[in-house]
Amino acid sequence: MNVYSNSDCLCIHSKPVETKTNEIPVAQEILRMMELKKTVITFDALHTQKVTCNIIASKKGIYVAPVKDNQSGLREEILEKFKKYEQTPKKKITTLDTEKRNFRFISLPSNYDDCGFTGMKTFVEMVSHTRKKAITMYFISNTKDTELIAEAIERRWEIENNFHKEKDTYLNEDDIHFTNKTSINNIVILNNLALALAKIYGSISTNEMRVAKKEFKAFPVECISKVQLIMKDTEIIKQVKSNLRRKKR
Repeated sequence: MNVYSNSDCLCIHSKPVETKTNEIPVAQEILRMMELKKTVITFDALHTQKVTCNIIASKKGIYVAPVKDNQSGLREEILEKFKKYEQTPKKKITTLDTEKRNFRFISLPSNYDDCGFTGMKTFVEMVSHTRKKAITMYFISNTKDTELIAEAIERRWEIENNFHKEKDTYLNEDDIHFTNKTSINNIVILNNLALALAKIYGSISTNEMRVAKKEFKAFPVECISKVQLIMKDTEIIKQVKSNLRRKKR
């Protein structure tokens, strides 16, 4: 179970999931330990649980939770609400379109039954055009900030395509089958460290990020040595900003 900060591009927590349990209680345990104020939390539909959303809301965080077909009661309620609003001129559906996705939002009244999802304020319909066939998904959230919700949903795919792809594809983390918890924790720490160092090197390198990653994989010792030369925070920030400006040109 990984907790990933998309704004920092960094894995901030990793915890093994015991064979006798599943991800849900592990995620809830981690969330209870975290400071969530003014933080947007997204996750797979598996974690769209009342307890999980209640933990986030009680710690003043914002949840943007996907609703799948197997959550039939909640999904039917969302579909019915959109249908009702479409047929009632006085009912307002807010829209927001991005390059790859179309969003529709229904802001729920303050006295609306939250169905046990603490603070639920918004129903969301998202139509994605990233594949040949359009895909429609639904979400719930405890904020009415439509731009914030849309950004959170958009960035869910960044996590999947960047962080998880790196850990699963490049580092083969899915193929690791240790039974010892200490061994699992150690390999996760090493993988997270490797990714962090690779990203720092990519940021300070004069090459494009994809090329820098290949360099780091082929010549890790040499690349880490270059990172060590600027290990002071101020020097790293200065070098990263300088290279980002140059790459934008």
